[in-house]
Amino acid sequence: MKDAAIESAASMSTGPRHFILQALDPDHGSPVLEAMLLVTDLEDLRPLLDIDASDAGPR
Repeated sequence: MKDAAIESAASMSTGPRHFILQALDPDHGSPVLEAMLLVTDLEDLRPLLDIDASDAGPR
């Protein structure tokens, strides 16, 4: 039930969603580079991350 509530709240958002992408240092596992993306339409983000809609799960 908790996951359904989170999904419902996320789908009701009309503003942009914030995503932080990190590059990790392979030796230490700590972030060495970060980039923040503001995305208003998740479909625009999928090709950038090479995510197929069938891989993404429920929306």
